[in-house]
Amino acid sequence: MTDCLEVAFTMSDQELLREMQDERERRALFLLNHMTGMLSDKLLKIYEYFGSFEEAYSRDADVYFDAGLFQKAQLRENYRKIRENEGRLLKEYEQLKSSGIRMIMLTDEDYPERLRQIADRPPLIYVGGKLPDENRPTAGIIGSRKCSEYGKSVAEFFAGELAARGIQIVSGLAYGIDAAAAAGSLNAASESYGVLGCGINICYPRENWPLYHRMKLGEGGVISEFPPDDDAFGFHFILRNRLIAGLSDVLMVIEAGEKSGTATTVGYALDQGKEVYALPGRITDPLGFGCNRMLKEGANVLTSPSDILEYFGMEEGSVLKMGEKDLGKLNLHERKLYGALSQKSQHVESLAVKCGFPLGETLSLLAGLEAKGYAVSPRGAYYRRCI
Repeated sequence: MTDCLEVAFTMSDQELLREMQDERERRALFLLNHMTGMLSDKLLKIYEYFGSFEEAYSRDADVYFDAGLFQKAQLRENYRKIRENEGRLLKEYEQLKSSGIRMIMLTDEDYPERLRQIADRPPLIYVGGKLPDENRPTAGIIGSRKCSEYGKSVAEFFAGELAARGIQIVSGLAYGIDAAAAAGSLNAASESYGVLGCGINICYPRENWPLYHRMKLGEGGVISEFPPDDDAFGFHFILRNRLIAGLSDVLMVIEAGEKSGTATTVGYALDQGKEVYALPGRITDPLGFGCNRMLKEGANVLTSPSDILEYFGMEEGSVLKMGEKDLGKLNLHERKLYGALSQKSQHVESLAVKCGFPLGETLSLLAGLEAKGYAVSPRGAYYRRCI
């Protein structure tokens, strides 16, 4: 009996020791991650040189400089500033842990396997909500921030159709196409994943707060490699793009200009061996130039959610075509009003006359159609069909 207790006690001690070591390692990495100029590639080199972040953080800046890890004097000064501000940063560390934000290291079991496979994987990620399920297919949806209404509708429609069939949607949670994809997948499956170009505590752009908030609370998740309160710097988005590609099994480009930030994400995806699908654009539309160029260079043609389902080897089932709607969800008056709508915006009074409904009832019915995703009001009292 005594021997069994001793073994159990020893096992408990070993587990406690591992937990303590993990905590010290995580804390050291958190501090190093806050150093200006300390990007993922440099953190990986530091880990390789010292064998652990705890060991690295115990060393003086001169050791880094002598080893060639700090090639600029400014990095040495930045490192010293982190050491000087250690107390304040460790308070932030404890606050972050109590807030429910997870700090996941490359050595942790729950580090995303998809990211572990890319060459420039981040040693530390911050996660609010959940990570994409490793056992489910994942599609990245990207495109122009200054997209058209058509592009926005396509992104939302495709994301919703795919999410409803169990495909996880990843985006950059930016303006335009990204936001539309996030909204589509949230509405269809209460789940979407956003990779941020800022710290986990920052919602950028602010207009996406409702999406960010839902995802951070567990309807999917938000992910960042940057210190929690870091602002959205331009170079962050370029770095962020490799993680969007990394977390995706396939990448979908909805709209992109000739010179577009989406090109960097596509480049990362191709380097990682991922398939890229691009939505064809009109040859006279600048928002189609980037996609059309990708198609000329060998990207797959994207015309329907079925293209992605086929890629994953999934049954097409009852996938709707673009512009189709399930009218079985509408009552008789809603169907009549929906039938009067077209892709061209019409004034509410004109629709009331067409259908023979009182103006008040027409407004009420339009509000219901809009809430259900069948109609959209681009301006004032004008309505058109939602693509």
